Amino acid sequence: MSDSLRGIRLFVAAYEEGTFTGAARRENATQSGVSQHIRKLEETSGIPLFVRGASSVRPTPAGDAYYARCLDILRVHQEASAVLESFGKGFSGEIHVGIPPMLTRRALAPSLWRFLDLNPNIMVQVTEAESADLTAQVKAGELDFAVVPAFDSPTGLKVGRFLRTPEVLVSSRQSPLELMKPVRLRELGPLRVVALMTDTDNTGSALTAWYGPLALDVVDASRP
Repeated sequence: MSDSLRGIRLFVAAYEEGTFTGAARRENATQSGVSQHIRKLEETSGIPLFVRGASSVRPTPAGDAYYARCLDILRVHQEASAVLESFGKGFSGEIHVGIPPMLTRRALAPSLWRFLDLNPNIMVQVTEAESADLTAQVKAGELDFAVVPAFDSPTGLKVGRFLRTPEVLVSSRQSPLELMKPVRLRELGPLRVVALMTDTDNTGSALTAWYGPLALDVVDASRP
């Protein structure tokens, strides 16, 4: 036994309306057409789906079971149609993005899911590398763009702020600073800061540039 989507809609309408006339009106069909379809369905399966009355129809146990499955089919069809419709929005194509490993989870993941939801036809290729390598790949045309820590923009590149990330100041137990309370380094006086840096990282130069006038002493913890 097989039934078309149109036939399933006619059966569901007859079940919910309780009459073939009501089903025909709801599905823009004729009463005789609905009746013939239900009759053919019953003859093909060999199982009655409705008990006919003078002015209404009442489902049999088989009709109840078939109705539940028909609703599942219509729901899945609606979901499938919605999926297709979602691909009719946004841009299409392929984007090559570069990002340092330390920012992949913090910056890329939430933004990427939002972007793909709005642009389901986009294919995103992600490259993880250090900031200097990513910058070089953007200049060479190998990446469409890269997300890197703040730096002095090389000639030929356009730079814009993507997000801000907090920095945490770790101090000793004897420090008078309140735990997890935001502080301004400018208000703390001369400091000796220990930072983990690499040859391609700009943390040290950035700290020195921002707080150099405050006698900030930056120590590279990655070197012995």
